[in-house]
Amino acid sequence: MELEKIYNEDCLITMQNMPDDYVDFVITSPPYDDIRNYDGYQFEFEKIVKEL
Repeated sequence: MELEKIYNEDCLITMQNMPDDYVDFVITSPPYDDIRNYDGYQFEFEKIVKEL
C-alpha cells in the first residue's frame, strides 16, 4: 500500500491488502435496519467489520 494514493476497488480487497496497524482510527455509519435506501446494493457488513 502506498500513502497518498487513491485505490478504486472493493473495500474488502483494499483492507485485506493493508498491513496490520495501518489505520489508527475508523469512523463508520453502517446500514441500520434498512432505514436507508441503497438501491439494491448489499453491504457485507460482517466481512467489513472483520477487516476493520
